[in-house]
Amino acid sequence: MKTLFTLFSISYLFISSINTEKNSTVSITDKTDYAVFDGSEGDLLFFTNNKDEAITIEDEGKILFKSYEKQPNDYVGEKFKISIKDDVDKNNVYNAKSILKLEIDK
Repeated sequence: MKTLFTLFSISYLFISSINTEKNSTVSITDKTDYAVFDGSEGDLLFFTNNKDEAITIEDEGKILFKSYEKQPNDYVGEKFKISIKDDVDKNNVYNAKSILKLEIDK
């Protein structure tokens, strides 16, 4: 009887630990930042957010400003709303693929 109880207990603990690992996955949350566009140079876009922190975006394919009528540097001084995948922050330097949305804040 002790052996049966021990096997049952071990099985229960093993299954419980597997379920705990599945439930503890970190969900990625997106963050939104408001920033003033400071200009572009090559494939880099420079912004300054409300906390005076620099945000740099590597836009290798120049995809972020494709939907706008003008060249990026024509928007210097404009305030933008930037939606960013929160899991890819590297000292406020982001890849263009991590930018979910870039729109002029009105």
